[in-house]
Amino acid sequence: FANIHTLPNHPFSIDGRFTGTPDRLTASDIVAALGTSDLEGRFTADFTHKPDVRASFTSKRLVLHEILPASPNDVEVKNTEPSQSQPKRVFSDSPINLAALARANGELSLATDELHATAKVYRDVTLSARVENGALEVERLQGFGSLHGTLGGSLSLEPREEGYDLQARLELQQVRLDLEDSKIALADRPPIDLLLEVDGHGSSPHEIAASADGRLQFVIGPGTIDSSIVDIITADVILEILDLLNPFNKRSDVTEFQCAVLAIEIEDGLARLAPIAVQTSQATMLGDGRVDLGTEDLRLDWVTKPRKGIGLSASMITNPYIRLGGSLAKPSLELKEMEAVASTGVGVATLGLSFVAKGLFDRLTAEKKVCDQALAKIGRQLEKKATGKKKY
Repeated sequence: FANIHTLPNHPFSIDGRFTGTPDRLTASDIVAALGTSDLEGRFTADFTHKPDVRASFTSKRLVLHEILPASPNDVEVKNTEPSQSQPKRVFSDSPINLAALARANGELSLATDELHATAKVYRDVTLSARVENGALEVERLQGFGSLHGTLGGSLSLEPREEGYDLQARLELQQVRLDLEDSKIALADRPPIDLLLEVDGHGSSPHEIAASADGRLQFVIGPGTIDSSIVDIITADVILEILDLLNPFNKRSDVTEFQCAVLAIEIEDGLARLAPIAVQTSQATMLGDGRVDLGTEDLRLDWVTKPRKGIGLSASMITNPYIRLGGSLAKPSLELKEMEAVASTGVGVATLGLSFVAKGLFDRLTAEKKVCDQALAKIGRQLEKKATGKKKY
């Protein structure tokens, strides 16, 4: 214990059978406890050449803040603010340095009945990961949240040619945001489905984003979201749009979501967003856009329609056009009348200006099928991509 400088702040114990030599060690029948967390399993360690550790554990309950206590005094904070000559970015230019992974090989298999993280509980969590010659691979991450929501994913990060190859996949099904400050009952919050598949290469997060290929599909079902959650998710962008749509009413404390659909195709760092469809108790929005992940330039275009009952007549604002421009780090909003859109020749809602000119926008919003139409469009896009044939 000569090298142990800080003991845990919670009661702890460990028991097991240890055999071998200082170069090769096997530990079996391990039973450990730290605070309210427990762990059972075994591991082997070989130090004859490069350290190699293989471990398999199970647990009834793991509480992350007990196992991995964070102390501000132990964290080295570096000034990563961009200089005046460099624009602020969402994706950092700081080099990724995972050289420590090359110093050892290892493999971990973990299964726990309950994982407690930031006041949230995940059930039946399984993790399979390994480190080999500096490469990190999370082969499997799976768990279940509240109300039968599921999470699954995988990750591969491999050093190659002065950078890293990244491959990642994340899938959420029927997940409900579980933030402590929300006053909305969990069952009343909208379910979220998300599918993310992305790969890229680079020596920094910015370089990886600028080279990325992949896709993101995001669907929100019906439910209620309070303003505290919307502020966190959107950095006030959606709320600012709603205020622009309805400047005569006080912002509501809650937003009634009926549906939201977003599809993003990423190719060589260029993310194309189409379709975008959102329908709430206040407004319906349809649009498309693009984000250059290299420059982080942003351009999203919406056609919006206030909904009945929000205190704004159709004669005040009719089919207003909204553009979100600027950058990911500093987006900016514009609100224009439809005549201004027509003069620019901008395609609207992924269907062209004829979509509005023929009155289809009013008809579609009246029928409340905006998200069904968006999901159907995603299906056609996926079919086109799979067959390589253009669909009409």
